[in-house]
Parts: sequence; C-alpha cells; structure tokens
Amino acid sequence: MRAIISQKKIFLLILAILIAGIFLFSGNIIKKRYFEKTESTDSFQDNISENENLEDSKQQITPEAKEDIPGEFLNEEDAKEDEEIKIESEDETPTEKEYFLDVKQADCNDSCKKYAKDKEDFNYCQEFCGLKEIEKKDSKEECEEKEGLEEDYCLRDLAISKKDYSICEKIEDAGILKMCQNRITEDLFEEQKKELD
Repeated sequence: MRAIISQKKIFLLILAILIAGIFLFSGNIIKKRYFEKTESTDSFQDNISENENLEDSKQQITPEAKEDIPGEFLNEEDAKEDEEIKIESEDETPTEKEYFLDVKQADCNDSCKKYAKDKEDFNYCQEFCGLKEIEKKDSKEECEEKEGLEEDYCLRDLAISKKDYSICEKIEDAGILKMCQNRITEDLFEEQKKELD
C-alpha cells in the first residue's frame, strides 16, 4: 500500500515539474517574441535611417539631376525598347471578361420578357438563360467567320457538342462563358447519372 502511495507521489511530483517546465519555457518564448526588442528589428531600423541619409545626401550633391519623365528618351532605340516592353506587359495581363447584359435569375424565370423590346438584348438573355436550343457543331471552322456575340454563341454550341471546357475559355462574354461551362457540367452529370441507373 505504501508503494502505491509513493508511486503516486513520484508521478505527481514529475507531473508538477513538467508543468512548471512548460510554463517557464513558454513564458520565455512569449517574452522574447512580444516584449523584447530583437537585434534584427534594431538593425532593420538602422538600415532604413542609413538609406534615408544616403538619399538626402544624393539629392544635395546633384540638385540639377533631372527626374526620368515617361516618354522622354535619349535616342530612338530607347524609345523602341520602351514601347516593346510596354506591349509585352500589356499582352501578359489577362483582360477580365465582361457581361453584355446583367441578366438575373428572375429574368430567366420570366422568359426574358424584360428585354423583349430590343431584339439583341432579348436574344442574349435567351442564350444566357439557356432558353434557346443548342445547335450541334462539329468544327471550329463553323465559328471562324462570325464575330462578337454570334461567335460566342457558336463557340458555346461547339463546346457543348464536344463537351470541351477549353473551347468555352475562348468565349469573350462572361455570361455566355459561364453558361457554357455550366451546361457541359450538367450534361456530364446527366450522362453519369444514366450510366449508374
């Protein structure tokens, strides 16, 4: 019985020492992290003030130094190089696709009656809502001669016919693009559902 009591005392003593150690260790970490200023922040502040002093001294030494004015070049080669860089950077940034109309679910539920007065708006609304029949398309050549929304509708029909999301990505209008992707997803889901039944 005494052995059991002494084992319990030893266990409690070890547990108390471990808990005290954890508190001391975490206390030191918290103190260092939140309450002491470290050398790295001091050196960072020193570097900032040194850089500011260097900038001030440079400005005092060369007061006549001209600032670089965009569009001002030393020679034609510099102008061409700057124009090439500008064109490359414009090509790299993707343009965000826009909606032709802001069609809401209520408009789709109402069969696009809100847009009935304007033929193009009405047609877009019906295409956006999926109220028009999808025409079966076989190749991209069928869409190459079309422009604007007509091309988007054609690409959408082609993508849905081939169940190819990559063709949807070529659609310029955000609404028709979204409709294209949703329709392919629905069609694939329906096919899988039929296979399981």
